[in-house]
Amino acid sequence: MNVQVLRELRIISKVTADNFGIELSELLNDYFQKFLRDAADRMISEGRTSDADIRLAKEACIRLMREMRPYKELRSGRKAIINYQAFVDVKNSTGPLWPVI
Repeated sequence: MNVQVLRELRIISKVTADNFGIELSELLNDYFQKFLRDAADRMISEGRTSDADIRLAKEACIRLMREMRPYKELRSGRKAIINYQAFVDVKNSTGPLWPVI
């Protein structure tokens, strides 16, 4: 089950980033993947794996990506990049986004 939850969170994060025309910096991507693994583990340990729970987690991922968008750094000819500090700032300012954050 953990693999399925993690896969769904990774897919929605990737699709959302692509739709927003952004990519995560290398440092942030490494941290973000750990963040998603921890979220999936927490959902499993709390028994929060229903379709509704997974939908909430996906919505939280989308919200997090949307909130990071204004922090993007434009790059010539490439997708805008989001750095680690933007993630930290957004995470601290938006408050909990159960079950993802």
